[in-house]
Amino acid sequence: MMSARAWSVLLFLVLATPALARGIETFEQGSFAAVQNRHADSVVLLVIWSIECSHCKHDLARISERLRERPDLRVELIATDPPALRDAVRSTLKELGLAGAPSWQFGPAPAPRLRAAIDPEWFGELPRSYLLGPDGTRMGISGRLPEAALDHWAELSR
Repeated sequence: MMSARAWSVLLFLVLATPALARGIETFEQGSFAAVQNRHADSVVLLVIWSIECSHCKHDLARISERLRERPDLRVELIATDPPALRDAVRSTLKELGLAGAPSWQFGPAPAPRLRAAIDPEWFGELPRSYLLGPDGTRMGISGRLPEAALDHWAELSR
């Protein structure tokens, strides 16, 4: 017979496992629609980044801090790195405290095609972020995220 403490530990592991074991999904042609559908009732910050982009890592670290303060904030991360770099992407997310965040990585389709599936007006500059509203609105930001954009995300998510 298990003790109450053993049951508590088991329950914690069962409940925490999905967040801890969240994998990186492969971003393909229809994946952007899946992101939108997943957050159809809320505001989400979509962050497109790469392991080679220092500004991206800076923004991701700031987002990680915000998520620690406000776990209710919704974020989706898309790494533009090729599939062969999956371990490096996973390691970077872990290092930045975002291993449990919903994450994608570009699949084998040509990168320009995948970028166009997100936004035909986006030419690949990084970091690139979008604030997606439940009404289908989309605000794109190229370059480092201004503090005001992070504040706006948090305010809209209340």
